[in-house]
Amino acid sequence: RGGVGGRARGVLNFIDADVQEFLNHVRTVAPIAQEHWQRVAELFNAWAVTNGRPEREADSLKTKFGKLVRYKRQGTEELPTLVQQAKSISRDLMWRSSNRNNTTPSDLKPP
Repeated sequence: RGGVGGRARGVLNFIDADVQEFLNHVRTVAPIAQEHWQRVAELFNAWAVTNGRPEREADSLKTKFGKLVRYKRQGTEELPTLVQQAKSISRDLMWRSSNRNNTTPSDLKPP
């Protein structure tokens, strides 16, 4: 069943350090277009090589980010910190994409 999809054989799972690192790059790059995700992957992969972690494709990082953002709380559990960070970054990205002027949420002052 080769080439149908899924993860390539032998690729290691993400660990928390991987996720934290790529979330840092997502926050910095603010990827809205595919070329921005390529930049996230370049930055992440530079870190991965120096830290003995597997390199990732841009689509893999984008998919992982989407899974974190869509994570649903189970019962009364508290959301994991990395999920909270991803959801916060996602909200910032949505705000940025809908507000093309140069203000950021922190620039807004209450009336």
